[in-house]
Amino acid sequence: MADRYYSNEAEALLHDSHTLELDDVHCAGGLRTDLINKKVQEIPCLAFGKKAMSFLKDESFVASLFKRKRGENSDRRQPSRRGAKTNKIWLPHLLQIVTFSMLIAVASSDFKGLATYFAVPKSAPLNVTPKARAIFNGKKLGKTMQPPPPCNFITHRELIRETQNIKGAASILVADWRHFFHQHPLSEKVSSFFCISAVVDGIVRFWRWATLPMGIPWAPFCAQTCSVAMIVMIYDADGGEWPFVLDRNEVLEQLPSRLQYKTGGFATVYLDNLIAIGTEENISRLEKGKKMLEDELKLTIKEWAVYHA
Repeated sequence: MADRYYSNEAEALLHDSHTLELDDVHCAGGLRTDLINKKVQEIPCLAFGKKAMSFLKDESFVASLFKRKRGENSDRRQPSRRGAKTNKIWLPHLLQIVTFSMLIAVASSDFKGLATYFAVPKSAPLNVTPKARAIFNGKKLGKTMQPPPPCNFITHRELIRETQNIKGAASILVADWRHFFHQHPLSEKVSSFFCISAVVDGIVRFWRWATLPMGIPWAPFCAQTCSVAMIVMIYDADGGEWPFVLDRNEVLEQLPSRLQYKTGGFATVYLDNLIAIGTEENISRLEKGKKMLEDELKLTIKEWAVYHA
């Protein structure tokens, strides 16, 4: 039985698979994390960026995240293969996302970590059919993992205070990456750590998560680091002056909650959301980077709105 992260009302919705529409099931060929990684490698001592990129591709790095069990003599750190089967409530939704290649079938011998899976209905007006968010239940698996570095998300209070401190007219950019976690492909060796099982037609079947699964401790850190790295790439690409108070190394080493512009204003990311408020020049430079994100990184963007004072 999956842990109860959902209300009775949510469970009632999920019992009826006809009331659900898939939302976070988009895989547009995968975000070009190799290019983000290349950019990170060009800047020395970027501990945060390198760790995040390693997580997406390096089996040995992922294995090193798991704590050694008491009494275990092996140097190889791996999660337990024990895990509860996915509750039948989630089965219709699970089988649907298989068709989107978010999950890939594997044999029972081809996984290193096993957990459960569930879906969460997204909020919607009463007269609108709710959509569902696919979640890998990594709660128990996460207890065996070393904690990730902090993401340093901006708080609502900080966001309001920073906005109030801006003097004079300012330009604003608001952006939202579509299905951001599922745009990060995982290699077969890495994704074998994050598998789920379910009984289908009386047979236990297994799948590995092909994209960065929500619900594991390191997923927010990886997504946040990639978003910050993309801001760095945009301002590097146009050859203009570095606009932030912190230098490049400090930005990706510290992963600050907001990046202060030298000319006033700030930029901040919260996983798949970007807010930037500053001079028309700084916001226009970000605006020009949209094409690079779409063409070179293959990022699928849900929202991109710019307001010039």
